[in-house]
Amino acid sequence: MVTVTPKAIPATSSTAADLYADTVTFQTTPAHESPYVASLHMTAQGVILSFNPTTLDFGKVKANNGSRTKAYAVVNDGNVAAPITLTKTGGQFSLDKNTATASAGSNAALNASFTPVNTGMASGTVSVSTTAKLCGPLPAAMTLTGTGF
Repeated sequence: MVTVTPKAIPATSSTAADLYADTVTFQTTPAHESPYVASLHMTAQGVILSFNPTTLDFGKVKANNGSRTKAYAVVNDGNVAAPITLTKTGGQFSLDKNTATASAGSNAALNASFTPVNTGMASGTVSVSTTAKLCGPLPAAMTLTGTGF
């Protein structure tokens, strides 16, 4: 019986195929027999999330009488689907969805809106979380800005 323990995959890892592949060589008796080489295949499984873009500037929008919507995406460069939850700050901003799924190697296309009720500069953020296994840290919050006039 042979037990092989693979190297641990780091908490932050690429999901490139076979990145953690290796080989094991077995030497048997009699001594003149050629060694046997076994290939081991190991790929990190998880999600790598980011925002695109990282900032949404809604520009100037008429207070109490206007709204502007902009598109953004949560990108998943990982190799498993990511169920995502979005949390926003900033009362004059809204999200079209609070939950979505970013497929492996794809993205979740989403929208945010700015509907000012006050004049002046407004700011907020959008943060993302997931229950999927991470192969990288969660991204910094996406910044939202706009000005009511």
